[in-house]
Amino acid sequence: PAMAFGNVGLGNVPANSTVVFEIELDAILKPRTIDEYIADNNLDTEVLEAGVHIQIEDSGNEKRPMDDSWITVNYTGKLTNEFIFDQGSNVRFRLNNLIDGWKIGLKELGEGGKCTLIIPAEAAYGETGSGSIPPNAPIIFDLEMILIE
Repeated sequence: PAMAFGNVGLGNVPANSTVVFEIELDAILKPRTIDEYIADNNLDTEVLEAGVHIQIEDSGNEKRPMDDSWITVNYTGKLTNEFIFDQGSNVRFRLNNLIDGWKIGLKELGEGGKCTLIIPAEAAYGETGSGSIPPNAPIIFDLEMILIE
């Protein structure tokens, strides 16, 4: 009971209850290197500064963000094993407050542009990781640039 909800309880689970979960393993997701991810997904990427790879689906209009630009994007972030760690729609960021991989890659897109960024750990969250992103993990973002201000 102390390892479940303890003496507090939660919703329909009374305090000090024994909780039993039935779990079925669907898959084991193994991390891949950037090169393995690119090969497995038949991507044709361009390598940018700091080893950031980009595959541009649509470059968008001619307007490009600067370091101090505000950008509005749709995005999905995942690990090389396809585990999605974050996603958002119409999210507004200041470009210079983001990880290096976004600062580098998003300067290649205009409004309406779409791309996949494959970012080495050194241009992402490095040796510390962040939340569900493990240390030294390369990360992938599918991005759509909605607005540049």
